[in-house]
Amino acid sequence: MACIQSFICAMPTENRVALDRAWEAIGAGGRIHMQLDTYSWAPRYGWLKDRFGLSWQIIPRHLTELLSSSDPKVMESFMQMGKIDISALERAAQ
Repeated sequence: MACIQSFICAMPTENRVALDRAWEAIGAGGRIHMQLDTYSWAPRYGWLKDRFGLSWQIIPRHLTELLSSSDPKVMESFMQMGKIDISALERAAQ
């Protein structure tokens, strides 16, 4: 069985300069899986492996808030996703 080591870091997307700076520092000497960018399912997302081999996902703060919801429909929806879809999670939270 493979073990995937990752760390999910929610950072405020309102401050893009600080987010970009953190992305560059974490990724220095590592490998990018998905470039920090705007995607149809997230306003700002990135996934990389740092120089020590630890995987990082930079996700929007809003996603963290959605996943912290006490409504079980939100987590049920999330667990069925192959790719994160914030709009679908928002619909589940309503």
